[in-house]
Amino acid sequence: MQYSLRFLIWLSFVLPYTLEAQQKTPQQLTRFFTEQDIERNSGYTPLDSSIDQLEIFHPGFRQHVFQDLGNIGSAAQPLRFGITRQTGVNYAANPYEMYFLSPLHTQYINTKAPYSDLFYAQGSNELLLLKIKHAQNINPRWNIGVDFNRTTSQGFQLKQITSLYNYQFFTSYTSKNLRYMMLASTTWNRGINEENGGILSDSVYESLTGASKVVNTRIEGTVSTGAQTRFKSRDAYLKNYYRFGHAYQDINAKDTFYRFTPTLQLSHTLHAHEVSYIFENSGTILDSSLLPNRFYDTGNSTFDSAYFGMLRNTFQANWLSGTTALFKDTGNLRLYASATHELIQVAQPVFIRRFDNVLAEAGAEFYSQSLRKPLLNVRVNSVLSGYNAGDYMLYAEGRLANRYLEGSGRLHLQQFRPDFMMQTFKSNAFIWNNAFDATRVLQTGVSISSRTLRNNFHIHYDRHVLNNWVYYNTDVKPTQHTS
Repeated sequence: MQYSLRFLIWLSFVLPYTLEAQQKTPQQLTRFFTEQDIERNSGYTPLDSSIDQLEIFHPGFRQHVFQDLGNIGSAAQPLRFGITRQTGVNYAANPYEMYFLSPLHTQYINTKAPYSDLFYAQGSNELLLLKIKHAQNINPRWNIGVDFNRTTSQGFQLKQITSLYNYQFFTSYTSKNLRYMMLASTTWNRGINEENGGILSDSVYESLTGASKVVNTRIEGTVSTGAQTRFKSRDAYLKNYYRFGHAYQDINAKDTFYRFTPTLQLSHTLHAHEVSYIFENSGTILDSSLLPNRFYDTGNSTFDSAYFGMLRNTFQANWLSGTTALFKDTGNLRLYASATHELIQVAQPVFIRRFDNVLAEAGAEFYSQSLRKPLLNVRVNSVLSGYNAGDYMLYAEGRLANRYLEGSGRLHLQQFRPDFMMQTFKSNAFIWNNAFDATRVLQTGVSISSRTLRNNFHIHYDRHVLNNWVYYNTDVKPTQHTS
């Protein structure tokens, strides 16, 4: 049985300035914005305080089709095939990223009264999910907030305990003349998960009876002597906007409101990111194919680690046309160009390596005010020099809509160097050194959905042409399909 509870609290008595501000200006809903809203000049979004889909607390179920290891917080991946990936260095697929807080998806709050959101769920097998979010304005132009998530569950099999913590502190500031904006956040994600290697045989379920169906796993041991994975992710994020455009004042009775319409935005982003993984095992392995080798640790125990760190600097120029019309819809036309430098460090048990990348990107976007989506989106980027030199991406998408239907078409062409860990990996159980060719993918797709039916539908079709695709073969080693 599962129980869920959510509280939304607006504490207008916490800060005295709030009461004074409410007397002078009309009451407004608590709202949020993202850095994409700033770049598109699309304004704030009212915070959704409904309890719709309250029961869907597993992030995988919000992706509809996914696979995990049978317990919330365990390694997971979406089953819908896709090639969406950041141009530049990619260390390895992160199987826990689904549960992480990310500075790139931070929602910055704008509120006249301090705001808190509390979500709590519990269920069988010691399931616990706790989410706490609080934000308040220090003054009308400066906001601070905190996000905290706690997830843990014993699972349904032996040695399947998961334990995750997520922390994020964020702040946003806007100058009085609205020509300067600052976004900043610090994020920590960490977890400790037990590993059992999977069950020895799924056919055992045919003979089990009763409510408790305990099966033997491929790794045995106590909590202190078994196998576990420990992972950490840390981010520091700072983005500064310098805006040029038309400033004016809106006088309403005795109040004066400062308005600003940007036409050019220059921004600098500093993003420090690191993630580390540790696998440790001192339990008994019942299936020798699970960890077949002892390259470094000659005893019964195994200790492996992997580390990835990156310092990313991005300078961007963003031009906005203001409200204009396209395809009988109104919105903002945006042209942008950026240059990025990546400084990267990777480490495994027997080596530390450092390298860098220089990237360039340009694009155009028409953002519909009514749909809150881009009607036209074209972007192209390339790695000019460094470890990923020669990587590039071209993406184009168009969308049309009327009262009844919405349709879109897309083209995605990308060439990228396979993940670093697919090329080079040195652990106690597996070692490989590969020199794979660049992977090329061509994706074409269309979508159509209804907008006014009682039970709306969505049809999505994608076609991928893969060249030099790299995958993990049945021997658990990366293999490249060269046709």
